[in-house]
Amino acid sequence: MEYISLYRKYRPSSFSDVVGQKPIIKTLLNSIQQGKVAHAYIFSGSKGIGKTSIAKIFAKAVNCGQSNSGDACNQCETCRLIANNQVTDIVELDAASNNGVEEVRKLIESVAFLPVQLKYKVYIIDEAHMLTTSAWNALLKTIEEPPHHAIFIFATTEVNKIPATILSRCQNFQFARMTENDANEIISRVVKAENIKINQESISKIIQLGNGSARDLLSILDQLCLYTNNNITTESINEIFGLVDTENKISFINKILEGNLNSIIDEVNTFSEKGINFTILTSDIISILLDKLIYLQTNSFDSLSILNSSNINNINVDQNKLVSLINIWQKIYIQIKTASDAKSIFMIGVFETLNLKENATAVVSQSKEQTLPKQETNVVTKTKEPKPIFKFSLFQPKKENGEEQKHEPIKQNTVQPKQELSLKEIFMHIAKNTSKAIRENTNKIIQTIKNYDELPACFNPLLASKQVVVSSNNGVILLFENEADAFMMNKNYLSPSFQKQIVNFFNHPMYFVGFTKEQINDLVKELKQDKSELPDLDLSKLNSIIEDNSSLTSLAKKLFGGGNK
Repeated sequence: MEYISLYRKYRPSSFSDVVGQKPIIKTLLNSIQQGKVAHAYIFSGSKGIGKTSIAKIFAKAVNCGQSNSGDACNQCETCRLIANNQVTDIVELDAASNNGVEEVRKLIESVAFLPVQLKYKVYIIDEAHMLTTSAWNALLKTIEEPPHHAIFIFATTEVNKIPATILSRCQNFQFARMTENDANEIISRVVKAENIKINQESISKIIQLGNGSARDLLSILDQLCLYTNNNITTESINEIFGLVDTENKISFINKILEGNLNSIIDEVNTFSEKGINFTILTSDIISILLDKLIYLQTNSFDSLSILNSSNINNINVDQNKLVSLINIWQKIYIQIKTASDAKSIFMIGVFETLNLKENATAVVSQSKEQTLPKQETNVVTKTKEPKPIFKFSLFQPKKENGEEQKHEPIKQNTVQPKQELSLKEIFMHIAKNTSKAIRENTNKIIQTIKNYDELPACFNPLLASKQVVVSSNNGVILLFENEADAFMMNKNYLSPSFQKQIVNFFNHPMYFVGFTKEQINDLVKELKQDKSELPDLDLSKLNSIIEDNSSLTSLAKKLFGGGNK
């Protein structure tokens, strides 16, 4: 007897068998019950979530002669013929291989003829986004004025590629990815029917691997059944799909946080030898870091996907650094999915994480010692005083009479420390030295930056910015939707990696400061009331960051001991 794959064997045959997609199913059932079946539908969504299956069920249901609920009965002669593919009135076309105008013209010619066996002729066109422009143009008139006996269903994973003229003539249904509860229900049904031995931890791993696709979920389960003779364990899943246990992933993250380079390299090489999937490993690292961040914010385990009460405290990292780490690994995840050498991209993520630690140490050390400006006096006493890295509060206490504090002239052997600018003060300096021409030029450069492929993770907040509010020759004010992105922008622009890239685009360092819309509105009100003139921003601080801190090359020298090898 021919073996049937699980995803084919357990494909739903009626709307009542479908797990999930409840709003779509309810709408389709109501349309059949009320006799308001449309002439054309677009089913869009990611792969393996039931678009084609529901299209086939709908084709069966609209032609079922014994249904009272709108669903297919699967008992009548019509349902049996359709289930056995013994009707000619339901036409399936794979647009990936039949996407030309000639194939569509043949289809249009057949539409004119009445159904032979059924009430409706149903045309299911899979991968519809693959149809050529000429093919869509040929089909347009038929979609606009089809005969009453014809129904078109276009299934696609890329609805954005379907012409607007077609979209406006169809009912559009956006299919959702499968939820974890839906996946659990599907696996439970199949496990029970196939007598498969499996524990909940293994089910959770399979659901994670399925990534919201019911077809992928059952294909993975099928493969594991063959590998384990229906006795699935977490070890077997790790072996066949190249996964790493949660405790090992936590241990690896801690090694990165500690900067234990030799141990990290050995472990990455071990991962590679074992055939570990670096894409999945990167995704899991992001999930673990995000779980830790969520827990620090909520002190609850309800929304966590990987970590739990037994291991949540095994990762010791502060909240601000977690955001930076997630930004780094999210960028690596995007790159690694299409990389030919996933291991190398993964190692870049490791080095960017180590560089984050290096930058943080460098900025802190810079904050502890202030270099004094050269003075004209004959005798100068050099003093060292602690200096804050950056004041992240938006509004600083106002000085008396609403004026900024003015520096007193330096007297004899003393040097007045230079005051750190607040975000509000930086905004005022930039806003009072802006012009339309500068802003337009800055916009062009930032668009170039956003299209640039090779940027360090510290640029992620800039990429998330919505627009340039104002800019001067030495600074840029950016608008952000949320305070978290603005906060990261105000922190990351002090990174040597950030400023070295900025020099490539602007020819000198630049202040990049971010605010939300509400904050901008408050600052603009103050700006209108403050008529004083201010100079453009002094770049000496940013220049010193670049000069005193090395790039990834210097980091590598420190990590590997320097010298040529």
